[in-house]
Amino acid sequence: VLPNDPELVDILARNGVDISVSEGEQQGNYVALLGNLLFPIIAFAGLFLLFRRAGDGS
Repeated sequence: VLPNDPELVDILARNGVDISVSEGEQQGNYVALLGNLLFPIIAFAGLFLLFRRAGDGS
């Protein structure tokens, strides 16, 4: 994935770089959102439970 730079294609072409473009696999917005948020939610929940258990032992 490349940044949205309008001059990038021109710079690459001037330097002799072969460019190929293909359409990426489209996913539903909800599937992409769930995929991007799932790991952080699980990680924060795990840390929360870990610290909560550690606090109960005091």
